Amino acid sequence: MSKNILFIEDKLVDLSDFVEALEKYGKVYKAIGVRQARNYLSKHPKEINFDFIILDIMMPPEGLYELDQSEDGKATGILFYHDYIDIKDIPTIAFTAHDNDILLDSFYRNNSNVIGIIKKRAILYHEFSKKIMEIISQHECK
Repeated sequence: MSKNILFIEDKLVDLSDFVEALEKYGKVYKAIGVRQARNYLSKHPKEINFDFIILDIMMPPEGLYELDQSEDGKATGILFYHDYIDIKDIPTIAFTAHDNDILLDSFYRNNSNVIGIIKKRAILYHEFSKKIMEIISQHECK
């Protein structure tokens, strides 16, 4: 079944292989940073129903958040999740280079719509889409 996927990442150009791998499962909407993601979620909610979101945790705050509030960008994705994604009840997978396992584990355990975390350094692009679909399948079976 074809899915609508929102991929929120500040360096999508560097991840074009990951995006391409996902495209076999559906339409991938690419949001480069939190401002563009906010536009997708607030201006297109009736036009696009996202089946799930892939969210980078570490991104520049782009004026949506103060640097100290976002821990110099290290927690921008988490702040964005709470402000724009959680209220829409969209399953979300964190895709991050963040190395704070305590923070990531807490984010996963304390947010019911966060259905998985994938570390960028730990996965190759050809394994990426398979891992995403495994997480989605497990979530849909619950």
